[in-house]
Amino acid sequence: MLEDLGCLVETRGDVSSAIERLVAGPLPELVLSDIRMPGPQNGIDLARFVRHRFPHIPFAFMSGFPGGHFEEANFVLLCKPVTDQMLAGLVARVRNTVST
Repeated sequence: MLEDLGCLVETRGDVSSAIERLVAGPLPELVLSDIRMPGPQNGIDLARFVRHRFPHIPFAFMSGFPGGHFEEANFVLLCKPVTDQMLAGLVARVRNTVST
């Protein structure tokens, strides 16, 4: 769906490989992560890393478990199943923020 919106999509299977990719650069316009991920770390750990190291990169969660409590403010949460319209809205907000 993201590719259909004109986004270049890269995927990673766990938090450590996502962090390695972010550190190696170039940086993405958006990080979109599930909350549950394989391995000892989860999407919340990834979000905390991104917020600390790259605070200018927008971060959004997708989750099949709506209503989760997040300590960090201002994280976007897309509840699964995610629709084309939900992703289009997220991408539009990110692109609008980047262009202003």
